Amino acid sequence: MWAGLHRLFPLSLGVLFAFGAVLCAGVILEYELAGRKASPGLSILPDGSASLESSSSTSASSPASTTASTAGPSPSTTETDSSGSETTAAAASSAVVPSSAPAPDGYFEDALFIGDSRTQGLMLYAPPPGAAFYAVKGLTVSKALDDPVVEQDGQMVTIPQALKAQAFRKVYIMLGLNELGWVYPSIYIARYGELIDAIRAACPEAVIYIEAILPVTQKRSDCDATFNNPRIAMYNALLLELAEEKQAHYLAVGDAVGLDHGALPAEAASDGIHLNSAYCAKWREYLKTHTVK
Repeated sequence: MWAGLHRLFPLSLGVLFAFGAVLCAGVILEYELAGRKASPGLSILPDGSASLESSSSTSASSPASTTASTAGPSPSTTETDSSGSETTAAAASSAVVPSSAPAPDGYFEDALFIGDSRTQGLMLYAPPPGAAFYAVKGLTVSKALDDPVVEQDGQMVTIPQALKAQAFRKVYIMLGLNELGWVYPSIYIARYGELIDAIRAACPEAVIYIEAILPVTQKRSDCDATFNNPRIAMYNALLLELAEEKQAHYLAVGDAVGLDHGALPAEAASDGIHLNSAYCAKWREYLKTHTVK
């Protein structure tokens, strides 16, 4: 019997070694996939995030354009009708803000807009009167929570820290453009939820508006594996679910710009992404006629 066991011992060791090698290879592959570049110019961080723009602190001056990158596309969960309006559950969701009478003068004087370079464009070309802006080129939901991007009293602070200094009654958020290349959209939504929680902790009386990610032009969508409308529609479906979960208000701002079969009209943006002054004005008018208080 002992002789038999002696012969089986090397075989057992070989099986264990092979199993360990396969397990290690799987761990190494998972690590490399999490940390590698999804495409030229798109660095995937350990938390699944990536910045598609260079980050800079908040400014009251001009917006800067987004640097395009590519990443694997995801299927769309949203369809559009012939006018470009979303025809998914958004139409029936109580979180979607319907059209209303124009907001009275002074409505935006206690409002804050948080966003990336697209929101910088709104700030520059068609700011709602009296509104404040925490608009930063390259801003993501993670940077909005963790990075000191707001100048306050001569020092840089995070957005949650800055919120404690002023009691905003309305907070508008448009973030997601720079997160389109993230490996895990679930991380984007989780961090977005954390941002909403931080806003509510600092400004408990604030009405929170989640602005849908504006689409890109059809030309841009067709040639870009990251900045494309199917992926934007998928992210917007997740944002609608988040608005319902967090009892926030969802603004389908794509309707503001007269979508061309779900795409941004070609004349709206010279780079296919950032709205020009005329279309920023359309965006502002939409905000004035879609309010809950």
